[in-house]
Amino acid sequence: MTSLRFLSALLLLVAVSLGAPAFAQTAAIDPAKTERLRQLMDITKIDATYAGMINSWTAQMISTHSARWPDPAKQLKASAIIQQEMAGLMKDVLNTVNKMMADSYTAGELDQIIAFYKSPIGQKSIQVGLQVTQQIGPAMTQQMATTATRIQQRLDAEVK
Repeated sequence: MTSLRFLSALLLLVAVSLGAPAFAQTAAIDPAKTERLRQLMDITKIDATYAGMINSWTAQMISTHSARWPDPAKQLKASAIIQQEMAGLMKDVLNTVNKMMADSYTAGELDQIIAFYKSPIGQKSIQVGLQVTQQIGPAMTQQMATTATRIQQRLDAEVK
């Protein structure tokens, strides 16, 4: 079941890299599933995982863009804009994950998943998933920044 966390994180990475068109708001979630999804988010800490990734990306973006403006007032304004946009992304991500899970599972299946994650092996699965995410998050952020720089350099050199 650790794969649920991995697949959710992968969804976020793919959607962000594609410009997040997948985050368009769709139909409302079945009310019978809403509480179950909230419980699942609380138990698995998926929302905290996303928040950690987005906070890391936010800090990276602020650092990168602050260098563009030597004026401290402009740096503060840029920082506020980035934080506001990334907070909106976080909300969209959670809404999308909830919608996708609601579309993928019945209420009964959500109950079974919740029961698994409440079990000792489910709790261990959550802890291992959190450790892996914490360890790989900074490395992925750095790798994404390096890749973005390399792409920009190639574009500047090869596309004229």
